Amino acid sequence: MLAAITAVWVLVFARLVVWRQVRFGTPDHDLGIWDQAVWLLAHGESFDTIRGLHVFGFHASPALYLYVPFYWLGAGPNLLNVSMAVSIGAGAVAVFRIAMHHLENEWQSVVLSLAFLTTYAGQWMIQETFHPEVMAITPLLFAYLAALEGRWRAFSAWLLLALMWKEDVALVGIAMGLLLAYRGDRVVAGVVPAPRSRTMGLRAAGLCALWFVIATRLFIPAFSPEGGFTDQLFGELGGSPTELAGNLVSEPELFANQLVESEPRHYVRELTTPYAFTPLLAPLTLLMGLPQTLINLLAQYEFFWSTTVHYAALPLFASTVAAVEGIRRFRRPELRQALVALVALCAVYTSTAWGVSPLSPKYDDGHWLLEPHADQQLLELAISLPDSDDAVSSYTWLVPQLTHRERIYTFPNPWLADNWGVHDENRHEPEVVDWLLVNPSSLSERDAAVLRVALDDPDRMLDRAAVAALIEAEPGTDVRDAIDGIDERTWRVAVDQPQLLAVERVR
Repeated sequence: MLAAITAVWVLVFARLVVWRQVRFGTPDHDLGIWDQAVWLLAHGESFDTIRGLHVFGFHASPALYLYVPFYWLGAGPNLLNVSMAVSIGAGAVAVFRIAMHHLENEWQSVVLSLAFLTTYAGQWMIQETFHPEVMAITPLLFAYLAALEGRWRAFSAWLLLALMWKEDVALVGIAMGLLLAYRGDRVVAGVVPAPRSRTMGLRAAGLCALWFVIATRLFIPAFSPEGGFTDQLFGELGGSPTELAGNLVSEPELFANQLVESEPRHYVRELTTPYAFTPLLAPLTLLMGLPQTLINLLAQYEFFWSTTVHYAALPLFASTVAAVEGIRRFRRPELRQALVALVALCAVYTSTAWGVSPLSPKYDDGHWLLEPHADQQLLELAISLPDSDDAVSSYTWLVPQLTHRERIYTFPNPWLADNWGVHDENRHEPEVVDWLLVNPSSLSERDAAVLRVALDDPDRMLDRAAVAALIEAEPGTDVRDAIDGIDERTWRVAVDQPQLLAVERVR
């Protein structure tokens, strides 16, 4: 039954996320970034022009090389998205086996594994499209299972695979190793440790800590000399572990205020509700997700505080395992049955009320593209215009369709640096752009000003001050005037529609 339900679930969500891609509903950030990253690695290149960073200056994700052979055969973003759905499906098998180890009851184990499979957070993560930390959930689950069973070679292999997806995974690895070491040879909360748990736990924690330091202080900086863009994540709290620690001691009120705003209780409540709050019964196990949870809640950007984005992937892993071990604390069969039944009810409720599955009221709210795009044919024409070696600047929803090339920019890049590099370093000259594909009807005032410059003087590089001066000098100027006045010696107009302007540079 688990295999059948998992197969149906994977097929449903794989189809939905493929529809979202082919119907122009996926964004440049982050699917376009990751797709171009793998394509670049497959072709011996490394500078991701959507983000303005080296592939490994963005994140330490060497596991991307696993996709390279498939990209040699023509794979693309659909492979990334579908593989994530398959990975979550495989995670249900690991949860089933973890539950069987603890509960020794197949039906209860099936319920808990299906609660993980159908969790609303997982649905949203697939809808959000590919992210490496989501791919790390299943290797972490299998690593934990192997540790419970004392299969230390398998534990090491699964943990290594998880670490290769993203540097943040090392924090979970440290916490997992410390948990195993703490249990040692003792029975803690009813969990019987495998032989050598203390030794292997300490080794795992130490090696994960070493990898985290290497990844964040040596590996990423080697590819991004300007520093890591995540150093700006915490705002005034600090830009490095040293600054964060110092400010925590000297100005703890800053951290307290941030946590008041990000609402930790709400975050934990959302993570544990699908499991009927049973993860709270195994607090030590739940603490495996604490490092990433703190990172999320201390971040200055509100979208980090949501449990429906990929940043919640690692806390979701910890909450899932803690749910099983929380139920394991009760030895009386009737209590376990009652708790598992309660998990089933909460899982069904949150999956339908909070998720985006076909059973959810949110299913038809536009989160999935259930019908072809209103301008489907026009957009398909647009992405067919540039040759494979042409440099293109386009807008958010077209970029993931054009990523299999060395230079693809999200407009207003490269004319104006926007979400580029760490400090706008390593900018490219606008003269490299062969095609400009934009939606004139959706441009902000800033981007409209940049477009007017690009059409009139395509080699001119701008900064924020120059754009502000342009807007002040010509407030409310219609971009239509610039389009009508295109110099045919500079740009050739291929498509001129309210929803799409496609122009090719005349060389």
